Amino acid sequence: MAYAEAYSPANPDVIFKTRDHVIERIRQFAPFNQLDGAWLRNATRAGPINEVHSLLFAIWSDEAGNGIPELNHANLYTDLLHSVGIYPADISTQAYAYDPAILDSAYTSPLFQLVISEFSQSFFPEILGMTLNLEWEVLQLKTTIKLLEYFGINAQFYRMHVGIDNAVSGHGGKAKRAVELYLDQVCAESGQQEMQNQWKRIWNGYVAFATTGNLGQDLSDLLSKPPSLQAQMEELVTRKRSYGQLNHDAKRVGANLINDWFDDPPAFLQALQDSGMIVPGDPDNSPFFNLLRYNGPMYKVFTEDEIKLWADWTRSLVGGAPKPSEPDVGNAMVKLIETMRGRQQGNPGHQGNQLTGPDPANANRSVTQPVEWWFQQPATAFMAALANEQNGWVIKGNATNSRFITELAAGSHPMALALGGVVPGTPHKTWRSIVFDWINKGCPIPAPATMSVTAQAMAAPQGPVPRLTLSSPASAIAATPRRNVFGNGAIH
Repeated sequence: MAYAEAYSPANPDVIFKTRDHVIERIRQFAPFNQLDGAWLRNATRAGPINEVHSLLFAIWSDEAGNGIPELNHANLYTDLLHSVGIYPADISTQAYAYDPAILDSAYTSPLFQLVISEFSQSFFPEILGMTLNLEWEVLQLKTTIKLLEYFGINAQFYRMHVGIDNAVSGHGGKAKRAVELYLDQVCAESGQQEMQNQWKRIWNGYVAFATTGNLGQDLSDLLSKPPSLQAQMEELVTRKRSYGQLNHDAKRVGANLINDWFDDPPAFLQALQDSGMIVPGDPDNSPFFNLLRYNGPMYKVFTEDEIKLWADWTRSLVGGAPKPSEPDVGNAMVKLIETMRGRQQGNPGHQGNQLTGPDPANANRSVTQPVEWWFQQPATAFMAALANEQNGWVIKGNATNSRFITELAAGSHPMALALGGVVPGTPHKTWRSIVFDWINKGCPIPAPATMSVTAQAMAAPQGPVPRLTLSSPASAIAATPRRNVFGNGAIH
């Protein structure tokens, strides 16, 4: 791959610009790499096996270390984590699954592997394709090796994969041979047409493994737009809510019970300052931190990293607490439409129901078309049609009484289920809340001149999207219409 040879970690237009960025990459790939090989764990069974199953078992055996702990791929990656100061909980624990430092999307591909492996015989062609994807594209790892070594981090985990996954005698060659043997067998037993059907399923598995999840994009966003200390603190309070709101009895901060403050994290943080528990800019003289000491009532309530966050946030408060920025509801709606565009295809309701709005080709006239048609137009054009009160779905400034909210976004309606998902990059904000906010704000539609580059790209009609990885230039990602790094964005 020419791009792998051309890749340079010293290029200023890369995603990972610092050693801390690389360490964050290592952290976020932990669930995937600490389950390396999971998709093959049930690829064969006890009893006689053919050569196809034998090849897959040989790959799985290598992934598991062939009975040698020091060669187990998950162990090797755990050693890499420890070498950069990351000590996650045991992978079999609930604490690992709910590790707040790990993005939710980091678990998507591992979960996909674990689930499909439970049905290995039913999805055998897809598992062949998944194996081919991960083992055949090993040359991508050359960029990761360059990256780690540039910042002085041991790249043995990745160097080992380049060798063991080679396309001649390694996993890449075994995966290719397994696919060829399987298709020859199908052709001999069932004919050319069935062979083509099985090849399509293999290809589906190949593509699914490459594109499932949002880790690549979420990691890119995390590094380029890290959450503010205020946002991190609000997320911390939200995360502690289920425990904290039950443990403070009649104790108060200001006018409210501490237990009740957990329902409003921003106000709680402000109350801690107003009460003098937090002295802006001075954690050493803030009474709150005395509560965390060995003889304090909150000893060990927070981890060392969480205490550091409290201290960093307190230092940042000089001049007053940073106020959460007003959400850009217009651009948020653009993102929602772009996200849902692909998911809605084939929806009978979107084919049958119509909206009237300004014609995207001529703003001086109106056009009435099915919702599915509007989804294929620029996002801002769809927003204008949805905001048209004559359609009867939206009352500008009044989300509570808008039929879109009361009928479509409520209960068990299919759209309610779709909008109930959490927006990537946020701790708990749902797509439904974005629509709710947009209607309450009067349905603002960002003009191209004022839209961010990202929003302009997302609002534009969608064409073919080039394949992006975590090794792609950051500028290329921002300039791509959907600006998405699909899947994990890397092999490991």
